[in-house]
Amino acid sequence: MTRGSQRIGRYQVERRLGSGTFATVWLAYDPDLDTRVAVKVLGLNWSADDDVKRRFLQEARMLFRINDPRVIRVYTTGEDDNGCPYFVMDYVDRGSLEERITARSSSGQPFTPVEALATVREIADCLSVVHRVGIVHRDLKPSNALYRSDPSSPTGERLLLGDFGIARALEAGFKSTIVAGSPYYMAPEQAEETTAGLVDQRADIYAGSVILYELLSGQVPYPFRTISEIRRAQDAGQLVPLGQRRAGLPSTVLDVVERGLRVDPRDRYANVEAWIAALDSASAALVDTPSQPAQSTWVPTASLPGQSVPADGGDGESTWFEADDEELPDTPVGTASPQPIAEERSARLGAQTHRAPAGSVPLQPRRSAEPAKTSGIVTTPPADRATSRDPLEARSQLALLVLGLIVLAALGYVVVSVVR
Repeated sequence: MTRGSQRIGRYQVERRLGSGTFATVWLAYDPDLDTRVAVKVLGLNWSADDDVKRRFLQEARMLFRINDPRVIRVYTTGEDDNGCPYFVMDYVDRGSLEERITARSSSGQPFTPVEALATVREIADCLSVVHRVGIVHRDLKPSNALYRSDPSSPTGERLLLGDFGIARALEAGFKSTIVAGSPYYMAPEQAEETTAGLVDQRADIYAGSVILYELLSGQVPYPFRTISEIRRAQDAGQLVPLGQRRAGLPSTVLDVVERGLRVDPRDRYANVEAWIAALDSASAALVDTPSQPAQSTWVPTASLPGQSVPADGGDGESTWFEADDEELPDTPVGTASPQPIAEERSARLGAQTHRAPAGSVPLQPRRSAEPAKTSGIVTTPPADRATSRDPLEARSQLALLVLGLIVLAALGYVVVSVVR
């Protein structure tokens, strides 16, 4: 974009929606079509990097290839006055699932099981379109589940997927030694150099199951600081069962989450159609089982200082790193004010009850959370010793003190009399 002209091609720039590691997303007006669009522009410092440019344009091609209203649509591509490539896509006007999770966390109101399953069912429906054309997303997370106004929908909005920066076609013989994704939602096979190039649609099912676990419990399954710690916890079976996080859920709901989170992809659902069938069965069980509302240990915390951006998640690019990198990236892409990823996530996830693997460092809360509002559970802290004594005992001790003072005064009077 030329700073003076405030234009990108024919598009009149209105404001910045967000910046990532590689690109910036702008809200712009298309005068020819009389509509608002989102324009994603590769950063000037990356425009000469052929590999980055290839990945950037690959995302545009992926989105164009899918061409479905359940996925962000790309309309055209071009280059700005500085020679930086850009592509034009849907503007998503109702934010992201990440924002809604943060809002619920701030208000202390967890998603109901019905809401959680319905949300993930929509995500699964979007994935079915993606997988049908032979593409695996590989970076599914709440900030990439977006909402757009839709008058034809009963709810007045539609959920759709964005940010296909690291998506790839499921082509025979595709190999990669690059580990890419968002660690909290990344399937175990994505984090291994030997299997990173063999990722298929079951990785997206894993990520969707992480989202379902998070919606129901308020926490991600493995809240550790590094990829290696997350992997050790996965291999050691240190997942806290969802039933311990939220009591009262039907077994069908617990089962669909547990199976979707299995470490070995062969033990998960074979495809998104099988996962959708299981989600539908779990939803039916919620309707057919008249029971007490599920009790949750869901812990609300302060909202995140940065918000997700309503256009392709604002993420621009997802996290790319070599397979032997252990520390999570310091700056999560897609936030208006970048923060360390561990702090950003822990600010919302709250206290964890995981037992960390040997040598690991669990996430720590950014600040002390306000008193938790749990579902019908009131916790009374132990009374302070100084204020917990019996009233009669306190009065007795006061009387003894007064009597002692009287005795001391009397003795003093006697001493004075003898001296005289």
